[in-house]
Amino acid sequence: MEQLPEKTRKVERLNEMPEEWRALREKILENFESKTDGLDIERVKDFMKERGLPITDFVIFDDEDLSDLQDLFGDKKIPFEWISKYDALYLPGYNLVFVHRRRELEKINGTVYTEGQFVHEEGHAAGNPEYFKIKNRFARPRSGFGLNRDGENYWGQFLEEGFADMLRGEYMKKNLPSEHKEKILKELENKKIPVHSGAIHNDVSGVENKTSSKFTYDVSIKYLHINEKTNLDYRTPSVAATGLEMLCEKQPKLKEVLFEARTDIEKLREIPRLINEIKPGLYLEIQKCLRTYEDFSRVQNIIKEAIQNSA
Repeated sequence: MEQLPEKTRKVERLNEMPEEWRALREKILENFESKTDGLDIERVKDFMKERGLPITDFVIFDDEDLSDLQDLFGDKKIPFEWISKYDALYLPGYNLVFVHRRRELEKINGTVYTEGQFVHEEGHAAGNPEYFKIKNRFARPRSGFGLNRDGENYWGQFLEEGFADMLRGEYMKKNLPSEHKEKILKELENKKIPVHSGAIHNDVSGVENKTSSKFTYDVSIKYLHINEKTNLDYRTPSVAATGLEMLCEKQPKLKEVLFEARTDIEKLREIPRLINEIKPGLYLEIQKCLRTYEDFSRVQNIIKEAIQNSA
């Protein structure tokens, strides 16, 4: 198992969430009523429970609620630009899930679309919530499979995002209404996008990604949705989730351990061993990854090669 950097080893472990964080958390939950109309919250809770995962408190909001939420946070630096741009966010420090309802996407994909984003963030939240005091400030150096420094992930992005979106993919596969599945399949047919082993293949040029590089990756079709422009779309974590599925197919015990490791530190230590059985050193290669299409693509291809060359 990887070691925390030297700067974060000499810390004080806390038994519970710092009081100032808990007070703000309670203030938000007491003063904001989530917009859950039309969503099957109980179905989400049952889905998590069936997989042995806890569910943390959440805030579900519309566009017009952003200013009210910011007021509740006061002068705390919260990435509301990120929340408003994307669908959801988990704040590890406060152990709170935020879900932004994209009503236009719900009209196209059904309310199950938002439930899927909810499941993704609850997947992040299902990691052991450990709090530390570092040089007179509070922090959560670990969030699930990701290690953090100054509030920014720098280690373990592939496994953490892959796990959360793999969970979402399972939920969507199980609960997406047939008419919405047919929309996606019809769009694949109309765009003449080939599907192999339940996944599409993408070649991204440097012009498209505004870099000088070119990269390729696969995305399982259960991660697809239709966007506001009626085009097929998917999120960056879906590339990691598809790669994680490849690992679990090669090493069947891994999936069970990934779920158990969200709440059991001993199981967390089994993950490097299981992955390195496929190829020595593979776990370290996977963990050193940024949260970008390009880096997730790079790691997915490392996984493909390792599996192809394994016994």
